Amino acid sequence: MPLIHASHILLPSRKIAVRLYTRLVNHELTFEDAVTRYSICASKAHEGDLGFMAPGLLARDFEQGLWQAPTAQPSEPFASSQGWHIVWVHQKVWP
Repeated sequence: MPLIHASHILLPSRKIAVRLYTRLVNHELTFEDAVTRYSICASKAHEGDLGFMAPGLLARDFEQGLWQAPTAQPSEPFASSQGWHIVWVHQKVWP
């Protein structure tokens, strides 16, 4: 079973997500700083770290965006039923 280890920033709107993504790719802010300053998810207490996850354990719309995200860089913002996300995929493990 494949596993993915990721951190994320949950944001309330597309507008905020796009602005924050621009700051991240321009290296104006680190991902960890962005999590603690802007995320509205309780995971921000752990720098947004969601740990290792297997397919089928998360909301389908979030999981789809997560697996499509690149590794070791901020993803482009994507929407889920919980809000807007920017993720940092640490590792994808394929058995």
